[in-house]
Amino acid sequence: MQRARMVATGRVQGVGFRGFACRVANSLQLVGYAKNLPDGTVELLLEGDEKKIALFSKRIANIKLALGVHVDDLKTMESTKINKLTYPSFTTAY
Repeated sequence: MQRARMVATGRVQGVGFRGFACRVANSLQLVGYAKNLPDGTVELLLEGDEKKIALFSKRIANIKLALGVHVDDLKTMESTKINKLTYPSFTTAY
């Protein structure tokens, strides 16, 4: 299992991005959270299968929603192996 912390930049706040991230993460059985940061970016913390985290990253980086959401960049800030999951599900954090 893997834990990855990512930061998404672009038009990602106030447009449904975190909700979309939750749906994608839950469909892939990943846990963690999506959280707005004061600088206008969104932090994504994911735990689960490494291949599923990579698939999540691809889906999120190519998001195109009707509300004008777009991800300019999705950077993995850290990625580490873990022995057990810390979170029970993937949620929106405040």
